[in-house]
Amino acid sequence: MAKKSTKESDCGTSDSHTETSGGDVTPATKRNLAFLSGNKCANPECNVSLYTSDMTRSIGEAAHIAGEKPEAARYDQNMTNEERRHINNLIYLCANCHTQIDGDIEGERYSVTLLHEWKKKHEDKVFRLLDEGFVNLDFPELEEVVNWLLAQPVSESLFDDSSSGFDLIAIRTKIIKHSLSSKSQRIIAQACSQLRTVEEFINDRAKEDTTTPSFPVRLKAKILRQYWERVESNLHGDELFTYMCDYMSRTFDDYATKSASVSVLVYFFEKCDIFSE
Repeated sequence: MAKKSTKESDCGTSDSHTETSGGDVTPATKRNLAFLSGNKCANPECNVSLYTSDMTRSIGEAAHIAGEKPEAARYDQNMTNEERRHINNLIYLCANCHTQIDGDIEGERYSVTLLHEWKKKHEDKVFRLLDEGFVNLDFPELEEVVNWLLAQPVSESLFDDSSSGFDLIAIRTKIIKHSLSSKSQRIIAQACSQLRTVEEFINDRAKEDTTTPSFPVRLKAKILRQYWERVESNLHGDELFTYMCDYMSRTFDDYATKSASVSVLVYFFEKCDIFSE
């Protein structure tokens, strides 16, 4: 299985949550769209992987289903700018397919209805593959995930377990508090089915690893680094949760390992102060 690069991917842009005008798409929305699309082109006749050759950056494009501007293909004058740039009006495509569908100005070949069908079928397929991955994950996939995670840089201040403990806060409470969508809830529910396996793995590794700080505390600190950086950049709710899923899983090749990475995230989502505020 291919391991993740230690260089963080950014979909070709900064992950900071910037203000936009018109139908412009935020970098965070683009990254979330990439995750939900499995970083592949949603055109069913293409489905090309949208990574650079070194697997460190995603190079797909967030294409508007209903056009961004009056002169754009499939423009709907009744939509608001917020609706135009919302993830529900975006489909993840390679540059070639994006150019091709936007060249159909009259929308005769690539209609709004057709593009919504592409988007739904493609994202449903990604979810099915993740579902299968959750069923198939085991210790080898978890080993690969945590070895990558432990190699990531982190501030020593996050090793202070007194400031960010493992106090249990009900997952349902966090979901409601942050208004997580049905898509996020589905991912969480599937990951929860493997939390016992994750806990057994972490406990086994903790017995073998006598390093200080403890193995679970080091893992938690690596995740909290990314979490607090994104909170400070004004990500929240689904954008923040999906960003974290993407960060954990984005360049693992197979879905068992991708699902393992999300299961590790949800384990700490339950066990510590991720999404507690």
